[in-house]
Amino acid sequence: MSASDRPSILRGGALLLSLSLLGSAGAQNLDAYRQLKVALGNAVQDRAFSKARSLGDLQKAQQALDTLKPTIRSDLLAQGLDASLSSSRASLARSAADLEAQVTQARGLMRAVLYSQTLSALAAAQSAAPPAGQSASLQNQSRLLAEEFGLDAASRSLFLKSVSRDAAQAQRLLDQAAARKVQGYLGAVNLADRAGAYLNLTRAASWFTAAQGAPAAGNLQVDQFASAFSALGGGDSGAARSALQALRAGAARFVIGASAAPGSASAVLPPSQATSQGTPGSTIPSQTAPAASPTPVGQPIATAPLSGSGEAGVDQVYANLGRALSAAAVADQPAARQALADAERALGQASTLSRSVSYPVLAQDLSTLKTRSGLRPGDVQSLIGELGNVEAEASAKPGSVLNASAASVSRSFGGGVRAIFFFVLALLSAYPLYLLNLAFGSRNPYWRAILGGLILLLLPALLEGVGGLLGFLGDLSGVGALRSLTNLTLTQNAWGGPVWILSLLLALTALTYGFRGLCLQFGLLGANARPLQTETQSSLEWDEEI
Repeated sequence: MSASDRPSILRGGALLLSLSLLGSAGAQNLDAYRQLKVALGNAVQDRAFSKARSLGDLQKAQQALDTLKPTIRSDLLAQGLDASLSSSRASLARSAADLEAQVTQARGLMRAVLYSQTLSALAAAQSAAPPAGQSASLQNQSRLLAEEFGLDAASRSLFLKSVSRDAAQAQRLLDQAAARKVQGYLGAVNLADRAGAYLNLTRAASWFTAAQGAPAAGNLQVDQFASAFSALGGGDSGAARSALQALRAGAARFVIGASAAPGSASAVLPPSQATSQGTPGSTIPSQTAPAASPTPVGQPIATAPLSGSGEAGVDQVYANLGRALSAAAVADQPAARQALADAERALGQASTLSRSVSYPVLAQDLSTLKTRSGLRPGDVQSLIGELGNVEAEASAKPGSVLNASAASVSRSFGGGVRAIFFFVLALLSAYPLYLLNLAFGSRNPYWRAILGGLILLLLPALLEGVGGLLGFLGDLSGVGALRSLTNLTLTQNAWGGPVWILSLLLALTALTYGFRGLCLQFGLLGANARPLQTETQSSLEWDEEI
């Protein structure tokens, strides 16, 4: 997506959003909303420690969103949240700042949904008293809305009182909080710190998304945010400074307007009346709402400044590779191959990547992997690294040698080759264990402990060989139960690390116990330990003991 296309898309998204809010009144699934909020927050925090854990958090967020969507009255807003989560998964392959920006935009869309539906319900409640159950649900929804907008104790108390008495006052309190957030984050933008400026600008845009229905929000324009992101992403410091000044001026007017005394133009109106009037004081002004549609403000702006590519096709490739990685991590190879096929189609639309000399190799690797049996998470991870190299080369930057070497290994050592190789290693590792048991038997508890410790040391190779081969055969034959045995291998998912650590601890404990017991048995340790003798004498004594 080019920078010139963003303003028109944002304006179109604003119009679609205004239309989508018609009939948006209704209660939401607050438990699912909270689960979505927690999962998104965890995804940002876990990104610093493990991409796999962060991806798991985003999967939980998607599950929570699937539960929440039936209570979202606007299909376009639900699609916008879906698109934000898809972009969040794609951003895992880039930087932590990209992920935080995408999650920030998703949180803005969540607040926008809660804001619009709660105010619509309050407007409807002014004309007719709702049933007791619905009134209690609206109270709970209002409490969550106050929490989401970060109202202080005094404002929160006044807001909850105004919910049942003065809906216009309740809306003004929310608008004031959002306006101050927008102004605060715009004030924190420091153009000398590009990454920090990018995040703060995204946070301001997110809060603008949440308060799109504010009567005073007309002081800010979607085009102003689009221009700022375009200038920041393009490195035009002069244009970025000018756009930022315009945004700050609009935010200051937003704060003043939100704090002004209520008038006839700022009364809370039902969505249908607000949209049909189209006045500057209407609750949902169509010309100023941000793009909270399938192309929300955060979607085009969250990747442009940092990813080095301005095309939606690149983002879609990353998103599909993220889905493939998620499926491969649970041994769902058919779903992983389908996601790789989708990534291949998206790659054909990413025209900026074709400037890289490695682009044909990436396309060939993607075409090969989408038909490979026994697909493993490492195969998809190598593709993501290879895509990162291609993206860097297209931006005239050096690629990673480690990513290139990982892609080379994946081409030659994967699928059936990997499965057979590790199965042979598993068989070979069993033979010395057999010889040990044959030579010393199993009557001595110390030798049994040593045998058990060696088995635990070789456990990763045994599991990889047996589970990997059976999983490969299951994928080849289409037997799902057999294919799922791939999850037994310690390299399949993040849980393998703790299991490996535990097996090593148990192995060291068993080996220490066994060898120490033998030393005690032969008088090398303990109170009855004999002095060390020459090598010949020790060997002879050992032979006699045996």
